[in-house]
Amino acid sequence: MKIKKMIAAVTALVLVGGAYNVTAEKSVIGSVFAAATEASAEVVKDGIRYTLRNGEAVVNGAVDDSIADLVIPDEVDDCPVTEIGESAFNPYYNEIHPHIKSLTLGKNVKKICDSAFRNCYELETVTLNDELEYIDDDAFSHCYSLKEIKTGSKLKQIDSGAFSFCLNLKSFEIGESVEEIEGGVFDRSGIEVFEVPERFTEIENVFSAYDINVYHGGIVKIKNPECRLFEDKKSWENTLIVCDEVSIARQQAEYYNLTWCTFEQYEKGEYEKQELSPLDDLICVRDYGMSFGETDGGLRINGVQMSKDGTLIIPDEVAGIPVVEFGIFDEENDHFSINPVTAVDTKKIILGKNIKRLGQNAFEDFRNLEVIEGGEGLEEIGKNAFANLQNLKSISFSDNINDMKFDVTDRLICNMAYGMEFEEVNGKLVIKEIGENAIKDGTLVIPDEVQGMPVSYINAADTKELISSTVSNGLKLDFYILPAYRSNFIASEVKENIKKVVIGKNINVIPEETFIDCTNLESIEGGEGIEYIGESAFQNCTKLASLKLYDNVTEIDNSAFRGCTDLKTVKLGSGLKEMKMSAFKDCGSLEEISLPNKITEIDSYAFEGTNMKAIIIPENIKIIGVDSFTWKDNSSEEKAIVKIYSADCDFYSNSIDLNKVDKIYGYAGSTAERIANINYKNFYAFGDTNCDNGVDMSDAVLIMQSLANPNKYGLNGNDEHHITEKGIDCADVEGNGDGITANDALKIQKYLLGQENFS
Repeated sequence: MKIKKMIAAVTALVLVGGAYNVTAEKSVIGSVFAAATEASAEVVKDGIRYTLRNGEAVVNGAVDDSIADLVIPDEVDDCPVTEIGESAFNPYYNEIHPHIKSLTLGKNVKKICDSAFRNCYELETVTLNDELEYIDDDAFSHCYSLKEIKTGSKLKQIDSGAFSFCLNLKSFEIGESVEEIEGGVFDRSGIEVFEVPERFTEIENVFSAYDINVYHGGIVKIKNPECRLFEDKKSWENTLIVCDEVSIARQQAEYYNLTWCTFEQYEKGEYEKQELSPLDDLICVRDYGMSFGETDGGLRINGVQMSKDGTLIIPDEVAGIPVVEFGIFDEENDHFSINPVTAVDTKKIILGKNIKRLGQNAFEDFRNLEVIEGGEGLEEIGKNAFANLQNLKSISFSDNINDMKFDVTDRLICNMAYGMEFEEVNGKLVIKEIGENAIKDGTLVIPDEVQGMPVSYINAADTKELISSTVSNGLKLDFYILPAYRSNFIASEVKENIKKVVIGKNINVIPEETFIDCTNLESIEGGEGIEYIGESAFQNCTKLASLKLYDNVTEIDNSAFRGCTDLKTVKLGSGLKEMKMSAFKDCGSLEEISLPNKITEIDSYAFEGTNMKAIIIPENIKIIGVDSFTWKDNSSEEKAIVKIYSADCDFYSNSIDLNKVDKIYGYAGSTAERIANINYKNFYAFGDTNCDNGVDMSDAVLIMQSLANPNKYGLNGNDEHHITEKGIDCADVEGNGDGITANDALKIQKYLLGQENFS
């Protein structure tokens, strides 16, 4: 009978007034209470913590996680070390857990308490002393690597589960002093056969505690015919009982319908053999450090129990079946778990070549993971598979990441694949971060889509939102809510590496300051879906030489391309409606610009500090702001030509730096003529071939005369009304630079009939 049960029975006798002699028990209990009142001290020696009390020392754990070969000393501060405390080295209960591979007890240790070394999965060898008497419950449970135990001569009792799940433990020598072995001592261990000492008159099933589900019971040999099987049928299921034909054990086995055979039958192999499946947890955890279950296309990993020297190796296959899933959690069957100690210890994971799917949060618990290798067969990566991996340095399959299925909000995966972080908003993706991995050979590619979802926004979830409109003094006023952009969301060291930007077709907005100060940016491609270019979006991109905007662009905000000093050619899309203040200010190389038909205003300083050779203002422009056109080099004698096709355009002398202007073209009687006259500039009226300050049929006639009879009416003709150089300039109303033609005469006629304008 168990000692614990004996004490309980004695206590019961005392309670009912029995005369049973309990002197020994009283002395033990008395000493315990006395010890509790004694002063105690905590000391640390050689990385081990001790409690000194009543002249003895108890080991409480470690303060040094580097201890591999643990030697318990005979004494500490003149106190004999008599006990290994409860859960002393169990990493589940200690912040510091060393990677113990060997254990040697000092000569004075008498007891190893509950779970003292439980979960020390790297522990391989244990040398017990001759004074050890008790090994408590689960003392070495789940020491998966334990292979060898050298026992002492005074060991009396081994409690339940003491060596359970010691998968590599093949043998254990029962000393002559052992009086009791509780159930489940070797449950799920590597020991297959247990011989009950002949002195035992009762035995619990060492392969199964009565309250533990039985998977594989092993073989129990009982030589003493008087030895009884303790507990009931359940604890002995699946266990082969080898005993004499005439024995109490045989009687109990037949009564409970248990499996049994004689020693002779056992020696001849004439018994029902139990074969473990190659997928049995005992075999798989022992051989691979993990357990497996069936799934589509092969095996999945149900749990991870141990790694080897910080490395977890996922096998290609087990028993010829490919291992295809890691970290797939089956909530219904409660599959996939990770030993938290192993998770902390693991720094490297090698994925088998057949792994196709990684589950959600698959590696989340491996917080010290540094390297992931293999994974060449990966097809799918679950959401947040690599969450919280702050120490991760390399992933071998990163080059193939675009070929896999993964969650678009997985920060690490998207950083590997695109160098970006995404957020999903209403079925579209927002780029929240652009990092150094996004730059390949100097090129930043903003993708059209990721995992089938369009990439529509950069650094914001939407464009500006119109909240109301009103009319005041004849003017329509629109009120907007602008999105909250984060300035400089591309780090400066990343910007330095950008030479080319390829913008995906689904991007609608280039927010404010997105590419500001990208001083090495030379070209921009794509972006056919862009509608809005924010304030200072490309400011100070000093090497940007050319720009093409598609027809979808409706607005260029303040200083969008300001300071792009190498920008020489710009093609604006036909849909542009607004170009705000300083949009192309200080673009010193810009020589010409063609403004689209939908734009109605050129805001102040829009082209201040450029190098325009000719300024062409289409008829739709109604306002030109202050200093909209000035030159970077006012000292140059080179003059520019201004052609204003808008007769009622509202502009002033300081809208255009007229010091750099030689000729102003416009309609007779227009604002352009007024500004020219005020500033004493040569004015050339469109269509005024004969320079009489008006446009009529005689101007068309003079063109035809000069073409038909150049000697009389040409530039050097002898008729006093021949065409002049100024007249030729005014007559070239098509503005195609090929001089005057019959088409110019025809256009003047259509203008007079109200069928065409000169722009």
